[in-house]
Amino acid sequence: MSPPALPTPPFDRDAARRLREQLGMGPEHVARTMRASYGVDVPPETITDWERGQHSPTGPELQALAGALWCGPDDLLRAPSTLLEHRWVRGLTSADLARLAGIPPKDYDRLERRNRWTGSAAQTAALGAALGLSPPELLLLTGHREA
Repeated sequence: MSPPALPTPPFDRDAARRLREQLGMGPEHVARTMRASYGVDVPPETITDWERGQHSPTGPELQALAGALWCGPDDLLRAPSTLLEHRWVRGLTSADLARLAGIPPKDYDRLERRNRWTGSAAQTAALGAALGLSPPELLLLTGHREA
């Protein structure tokens, strides 16, 4: 049995291709920059696969790709829709977000895996502040919109 696939950020392949082309770089240039400047070794074919939507970069790959393309990681992401995606966009670790929301890290990890928020009102407010969410965004993310 193979291990479960790791989740990946909500990668925007069109934005990555557009940014690369605006810089006049080919996939081989991006791969070389990622390796030389960030220590992330991916072949040019992987860059092409990302841009075709066949695969998505992992968190560390996304960081290196953003650096190679002279942009922020959030410039390479679609609008986040899950707890995990919102955390990635903000560049927070799960332990950091758990601390900011006032939740034990083990409990936060469980909530993130299930993508089902059950925190208290105070924890919900702290989560919204940590993620920089507007009240409507926070209600949608936590599933409390109906309430």
